[in-house]
Amino acid sequence: MFTDWLRKKKQADSGTDIRDALFGDKSFAEVAQASAAGEPWQSFAAAKKALDQGDRNTCIATLTDIAGRGGLESRHYVQAWHFLRALGVAPAKEKEKEVYGVIVEVGLQGGLDIIAAYPDV
Repeated sequence: MFTDWLRKKKQADSGTDIRDALFGDKSFAEVAQASAAGEPWQSFAAAKKALDQGDRNTCIATLTDIAGRGGLESRHYVQAWHFLRALGVAPAKEKEKEVYGVIVEVGLQGGLDIIAAYPDV
């Protein structure tokens, strides 16, 4: 019941960039367009290019590199794992329970109220 409402609400709000960035579930095309902003966005663009050319292994290697780098923002790691999971890659046992942030959405009459907390912000 609640999940159905949330799913519908998410679909209705899909044009809100900030919400998508918080959840780390932007599309590959959206993330690749940010390549002018430098790293790790350039690496995301390279991963998408490899996938578009049918080179799944290079795509996975590039995304795995992003997910393993130090010094990135939590949203970069979450976005990399979003793509890796879509490609069927699961994190190592020691990484699978790592928390990159907490997001709470509350449905209000005028829309969603969202609060997000990440360790790097």
